[in-house]
Amino acid sequence: MANEAADSEHWMLKIVSEKNVSLLAAYGKSLPEFLKNAPNLCARARMVFPGLDIPQFSLTEVSRQSLQLHCVTQCDEYAQLMPLVLSRLGQMFDTPIEISHVKQRQLGADHDVFLLRWTLG
Repeated sequence: MANEAADSEHWMLKIVSEKNVSLLAAYGKSLPEFLKNAPNLCARARMVFPGLDIPQFSLTEVSRQSLQLHCVTQCDEYAQLMPLVLSRLGQMFDTPIEISHVKQRQLGADHDVFLLRWTLG
């Protein structure tokens, strides 16, 4: 499991690296647009990398400046990595983002939920 977590962490950080900005930009021209397309991006990544535990994402309570991002995975390390990944996405789209971990799998929830808020310019 530790090796799988390390592989998954490597993949997540690599995908949001500067080299992949153009790839990620194909899924949205703004942070909100990208986040709305994130479930599709991850679904495609699961098909390309079937051996990795790439999380399933869904969105609820979507508004102009916030949403709840639901993250379903068996890998506990994702919850720790998500704020870093989301923060990097905010930087990529030049949009400051506030991230709150509102439901935690490690504390008994069936999956992790992040409340994301941003200000549009």
